[in-house]
Amino acid sequence: MIRTLTILVLLLALSAPALAEPGDPIKLSEIKTMLKQGKDVEQVLLAMNERGVGFRLTASAERRLNDWDFTKADIESIRGIMA
Repeated sequence: MIRTLTILVLLLALSAPALAEPGDPIKLSEIKTMLKQGKDVEQVLLAMNERGVGFRLTASAERRLNDWDFTKADIESIRGIMA
């Protein structure tokens, strides 16, 4: 019984979201994590389209996105999602 409970708790802990709930808007810090996990820019944009954008698109944010290989067209897509 205790072993079963321990396994259940472990499975729940492993399935818990690392950064945010699936419905929360995507933050800039989460984009960096997603890219480090092997997601590409297109996958990040699809997630933003589903969940929304949880940051302001300032000049600093745009520079960071450019550093992460987001194109001007990608950034314009983010603006469209935000509207």
